[in-house]
Amino acid sequence: MLLLIKKLKKIKPGAGPSLDRSPDPDTDKFKKPARGPSRGMFLAIAICLFLILITGCSINPTPPIPEITGSIEGNVYEPTSPITQGMVLLSGALVSVSSTSHTALTNISGYFRIDEIPIGEQTVIISKDGYVILTLKNVPIIEGEITLLGGEDQEPLILYPTAGKTQFDKAMSYYNDQDYVNAIIEFEKLLNDYSDSIYADDAQYYLALSYKHLHYYNSAILEFENFLSVYSYSAFADDAQFNIGDCYYIIGNYDQALIEYQKVINNYFNSDLVDDAQYSISHTYYNLNLYSLAISSFQKVIDNYSSSEFANDAQFYVGYCYIELKDFVEAIIELGKVIENYPQGTWPDGRSVPAVAQFYIGWSYSKLEDWSNALKAYQKVIENYPQGTWSDGSLISENAQAGIDWINENYPPSE
Repeated sequence: MLLLIKKLKKIKPGAGPSLDRSPDPDTDKFKKPARGPSRGMFLAIAICLFLILITGCSINPTPPIPEITGSIEGNVYEPTSPITQGMVLLSGALVSVSSTSHTALTNISGYFRIDEIPIGEQTVIISKDGYVILTLKNVPIIEGEITLLGGEDQEPLILYPTAGKTQFDKAMSYYNDQDYVNAIIEFEKLLNDYSDSIYADDAQYYLALSYKHLHYYNSAILEFENFLSVYSYSAFADDAQFNIGDCYYIIGNYDQALIEYQKVINNYFNSDLVDDAQYSISHTYYNLNLYSLAISSFQKVIDNYSSSEFANDAQFYVGYCYIELKDFVEAIIELGKVIENYPQGTWPDGRSVPAVAQFYIGWSYSKLEDWSNALKAYQKVIENYPQGTWSDGSLISENAQAGIDWINENYPPSE
């Protein structure tokens, strides 16, 4: 704008006054100009102000020249095995163009596409954790065209797994086939030969889990503890801690199991296993015959993890602990909450929890010698849960009918 003003302000030599700043011998003051600015100057400034108003208070710079670009696309594969030399599409591989910020991840079909790449020869890098990096140099990027990488006349884009991943996949193949002995051998090979592999923590975790599947619980505890000492950052850390508690529980060391389960809640409070840990603590108290502590612990499952899959089971065991304490009145109340609050509740194997609760309501009434309500409760088992079963597969309704028959035989209704 200043440049524009300068161009518009034209003052002829000698036409405008000059400011004489030499002292006046008489007044010792500066002389004033003979006259003010010319009308031409005012006109120029007015024109400039008008231009500013009509252009939105600014003069737009010259628009940038659009960058000339092209695109690339292709599919990325991984080998199926060294023997068959086949290949399958690989998802989740990162494709990037060096010296630019352009990247893409391959989708479930192994496909990628990147647009707006500056024309010329570019270097394309394809990478994924556990695989050898693939670098493609001198890839031509042509204006307005899509360059196909790995096409019919080219080598396919194959990412080969690192040696550590190959060893891990071999071990996992045995593990998934439940061949835990060979799985242990192969996991140990990975830990010995590729200790710096990104799969080392996975191998240590599944090594411990393999011992647990083989019922070598002390060995499993040792390997889980080794895992936590080296790979405490791993996503499997909470699982390892929970499994330590599980192993102690299985071998009957309930005091230590309580300690280890509590560590899950204390150290991994954002884990999706905290409800399972609290539920397991409850059963540990139950197995120690500490029924009051078990009731409090089961109640924590219900109160703190209301959406947990264990909430309906916990409610049942609150009632059943009261039966163990021979408080049959409280047992009836708590077992009734199973039917009221969890009408579709199931055990982990899919059996009905309310069916079992309804039976024990009848059994508790029998213990109170409240034969009328016992008969009603048993009858509800037959009517409402005819297919309900015990863990051995036998029908609960058969036991309910036996309870009805026993009451009618020993305490027939009065005439």
